[in-house]
Amino acid sequence: MVNKASKALVFTLGFDVTHVLTRLTEIGLEGKERLIFILPKNKKERAEASVTAMQAHINALNSRGFKLSGEFLRVEEHDFLKAVSELYHKLESFDELYIELSGGLRILNLALYTASLLLGGKIRQMSTKLETDGSTVTLTRPPPLILKQYEKTLLEALKQEKTIPELTKEIKKSKTSVYRTLEKLEANGSGSSPNTSSKICSNRIWLTDSQ
Repeated sequence: MVNKASKALVFTLGFDVTHVLTRLTEIGLEGKERLIFILPKNKKERAEASVTAMQAHINALNSRGFKLSGEFLRVEEHDFLKAVSELYHKLESFDELYIELSGGLRILNLALYTASLLLGGKIRQMSTKLETDGSTVTLTRPPPLILKQYEKTLLEALKQEKTIPELTKEIKKSKTSVYRTLEKLEANGSGSSPNTSSKICSNRIWLTDSQ
């Protein structure tokens, strides 16, 4: 079922819900947001107490006229790529996402951060709190890799599964230059080796080995 809500506030949830309550106050609720709390699949008693506390808080707000909905999303903490995939597919249906990375397991914070990078422009704000003084720090997305024109041409040629000789002719560069450019693109996560296929993921080109 596709989630019809357009705005969601997403939190990694640990044993202490103080950071969540503080952040909800800072953001300012309009009254109809969806609150999503990320937890590990492996249940812990103290974590379940946090679930109970947050559900009670949501119920209290709704009794005062709010129409909030809460969801506790349990993610596989022992498989990083699976966790990223689960978070990405869960959050991609929203138009606006506010991400708070301050509680819970470190691995789930990293997975949510990675998924947020892939979600691109849907992320309106991503933040965390410093352990030292409790101040909020806004996390910005890394700037996209700026490619030269011949590098863009090479990426396009790669999508057509061209050979090295064909690539050298396409971008009018030597074989050595082609190999160096491929190594640069691969190091930056934008390319792989010749005889590759491509797929688009959140406005970035990912080139993967052909099967």
